[in-house]
Amino acid sequence: MNGINKINKTKININFYFLSMISCILILSNSNLMCIGFVAAIMHELGHFFAMKLKGHRIEKININFFNVDILDKDKNFSSLKDELFILSSGPLFNFIIAIIFLIIFYFTGVISLKYIAYINLTIGTFNFLPISSLDGGQILYNLLIQIFSERTTDIICLIVSFIFLFPMAIVGFLILLNSKYNFSLLFICFYLIFIILSKNNEMP
Repeated sequence: MNGINKINKTKININFYFLSMISCILILSNSNLMCIGFVAAIMHELGHFFAMKLKGHRIEKININFFNVDILDKDKNFSSLKDELFILSSGPLFNFIIAIIFLIIFYFTGVISLKYIAYINLTIGTFNFLPISSLDGGQILYNLLIQIFSERTTDIICLIVSFIFLFPMAIVGFLILLNSKYNFSLLFICFYLIFIILSKNNEMP
């Protein structure tokens, strides 16, 4: 079930289950960290959105799903390598800029919540820069390698690099789960990314 709105000529498709999840988090969570993380994720996507607009790209639709946000760019196939790298980097860089701003404000005010906002944006920006397929860093790696190697070879290299980074992250996530008895966030993210990577790999000819 989805809800569709429109801003100018851009359709915004919001998954009903996504709205339900966010509503439950806002109602049931005793911590503001989840809310801050949600806002930081939105800021990340806005970074990509503004970069596309800056480069004159036409955005046809924005799909807000349960786990990710897909921005359908009409001009993606006509984008230069420089523009594509700029657009991919803009999401994490936007998080880094926000982190720096809030760290500076925290330094002068001492308000602890500002430090949390900065650290969460820094974490999201850094995580998305990892060279893992389906993350911004993985897409940046793909765009660089495809200039040198064939598509098949590039896919294989990106797959290997992704698992090199995901394997130790999954171990850390498992150890966190064992120690905390309840915090399975990192482990869940790792398994989700592995699922996405394998699904795309199975679609390869």
